[in-house]
Amino acid sequence: MPARFDDAIPFGASADGDDWVVAIGPEHPKEKIKEICVWVYQETPDGDAAATEMTTHTGEGHGPHFLQIDGERWLLPVKRISTARFQPGRAFAVALALIAERDGGKEEMVWWGQPVELQANDVQVAAAVEAVTIAATQRVDPQALAERTLGGDGSLAKPLRFNGTL
Repeated sequence: MPARFDDAIPFGASADGDDWVVAIGPEHPKEKIKEICVWVYQETPDGDAAATEMTTHTGEGHGPHFLQIDGERWLLPVKRISTARFQPGRAFAVALALIAERDGGKEEMVWWGQPVELQANDVQVAAAVEAVTIAATQRVDPQALAERTLGGDGSLAKPLRFNGTL
């Protein structure tokens, strides 16, 4: 399991003006993530900036859902919960996930943490938040939406806008 985040991940504002960090990373070809909880934090002059989300949080007041291309990539936008705001530069990302073998085999709890480089990119953040919102609220194929959002090269597609249909 290459349990990790991409070395550089985008942060910024979504269309609704909220601040998000797009937690994104690779998956092992034979595994998929069943549930995940992510924290990203960064020391700033105004205190620690922090964002978090987990796939079991749903409903009003909680962030968007999770996207993945099974065995390839995953993406979970995490919403800033601190008063301090993120800045371009080094941060630390941590995750705890329930991983399942894609062939129906065993499940395993895995955690990881690593330094990441936060890169300001409102376009990528808005595309990611919009994609997971569409997946959660409309009848679309989440696998196709994930492939379109994550891009053919495995990175977050840029720029990308959705009109509610695929």
